[in-house]
Amino acid sequence: MSGQAAAGEGALPPEDLRAVLAPVDLVWARLDRPAARRLVEAAARSELARVKGFTGRPDVPQVLADRLSRRLEDQMRLHGPIKDQWAG
Repeated sequence: MSGQAAAGEGALPPEDLRAVLAPVDLVWARLDRPAARRLVEAAARSELARVKGFTGRPDVPQVLADRLSRRLEDQMRLHGPIKDQWAG
């Protein structure tokens, strides 16, 4: 397998996360290290499970995608990372 083919393999998130990560597809495309992508995948799956646990809604992927969109918009508006009050 050529290096170019290997680099292009991970251009899209896994099928089960595409809807969730669609709002941050440009950020995803900049993740060139497989370990970074695996970290994002694990965090997204964990958050999906957490949100499903407290909402019980069948549209959890869309709920999470909407939240990512809002946070990305906030980050762009504030010109920096979002700092959650509960984060240490």
